[in-house]
Amino acid sequence: MERQKNSVDYMKFGIVLLFMFGFQFVPPIGPMTQYGMAVLGILIGAILGWSFDSKQMLGTSLIALVALALVGYPGGITGIYQQLMASESLIMMCLGMIMVGALVDAKMDAFIIAKVMNMKAVQGRPWLTTFLFVFSPCILGLLIMNTPLMLFLLPLYVKLFKGAGYSTGDKYVMNVFIGSIISAICSMYILPFKGIALAFSGMVKGYTGAMWTYAEYMMTITVTCFAISALYIVFMWIQRCDVSKVANLDLSVFGDPNAPIDKHQKAVLWCMLLYIAGSTVISFGGMMQNSVGTFLNSISVYGWMLVIIGVMSIVKVDGKRLLNLPVASAKGFSWDLILMVGSATLIGGALTTAETGFGVLLASLVGPLFGSMGTAGTAVFMFTVMILGTNFCNNMAIMMIGFTILGSLIAGGMALNGPMLAAGIMLFSQIGILLPASSLWGAILHTLEMTTPSAIYKHAALALIYCVVVGCVVYIPLSAIVY
Repeated sequence: MERQKNSVDYMKFGIVLLFMFGFQFVPPIGPMTQYGMAVLGILIGAILGWSFDSKQMLGTSLIALVALALVGYPGGITGIYQQLMASESLIMMCLGMIMVGALVDAKMDAFIIAKVMNMKAVQGRPWLTTFLFVFSPCILGLLIMNTPLMLFLLPLYVKLFKGAGYSTGDKYVMNVFIGSIISAICSMYILPFKGIALAFSGMVKGYTGAMWTYAEYMMTITVTCFAISALYIVFMWIQRCDVSKVANLDLSVFGDPNAPIDKHQKAVLWCMLLYIAGSTVISFGGMMQNSVGTFLNSISVYGWMLVIIGVMSIVKVDGKRLLNLPVASAKGFSWDLILMVGSATLIGGALTTAETGFGVLLASLVGPLFGSMGTAGTAVFMFTVMILGTNFCNNMAIMMIGFTILGSLIAGGMALNGPMLAAGIMLFSQIGILLPASSLWGAILHTLEMTTPSAIYKHAALALIYCVVVGCVVYIPLSAIVY
């Protein structure tokens, strides 16, 4: 069996290499150039490689960079290295991972969960308790990596609901599971200067050339993510979910909120909070047209991150440095993600240049369709396609396809609201919960106790419709004003 699996893996790898190194010999399509065909083949091969084995994306990313250098990328491999090292978003992404690693190293993640999930204000109030179950991952995800967070929370939800007498597949149970997972996904996009949102914004710039300030992002995507997470409780109320069994739940299963923490742990937590608060103040304060705004812009979020990390590397509390760099890096870093984002950005940026002819081709094919829809219609159509596609295919692949299409249309001369569409693609392409193979979240949902496939398909499909409706009602009008 293992030998057969290895043979299949090698066959998949062969397909990836065939696209990366063989597609350049396919005759150009329409206005595309031979260089464009080569870059397109590399992108297709990379997407297939990342989709075939999401746990080992590093190898695919590195081979894709070599393939890009060999087909005539400006400066060759040296130019690629220079572009990667000069990428501000990648550097900030690394710094953000270090901050998260420091928090995990200080063992503050369990403490934060216990504090939030044991709020006395919600106990005995079933709808408030439900709101806590659904919305808390959105807040906790600002400080804790959302995957381990949900792997911790969801089994505890199962334990609580079993004890309360809910049955498998119950409407209330399914909606809490799905709503909390959607909140966890939204948490990735709340802060534009942290984690996934920062990484993907670098990809947006590389693929489409679209840019936004952190303040603009927070006035659109951040507000939308909070709305999708917070309003889910209204969606549950509309469905008449039965909350009668929730009033007397024992929330102590989430941990002891009064567990003692030492001065070192408190200091690390305060540094993380200062990092978030300072970055937010700088993002909005930099918009002021005065000396204060000029000063904040000179510091920038980048500089603030360096200050916080620098201080944490020097200061000791209880004889321990606030930042143990080797340990924090080991616990927070994901080289797979960093190199995937870096390689995808370079490949996508190369494909959407005028030298490939890809933008002209796409503009001629779909330009008439989008031209008749208008800005809002185009946004609704693209976001719906993204959320449908990501529930049947790999979410990263769908996102990059969306970026490629948008960037090519812009390069082809179409007048589109790039920031609005790019940020929406970034968000809606990640809400994959319907099928086990749609994303990690889909797999987690299908492996939970108290779920059935039929219940998942029914309630997840309704939740996806909810996400599109709320996202479009909130996000599109805000973006039309801000961008």
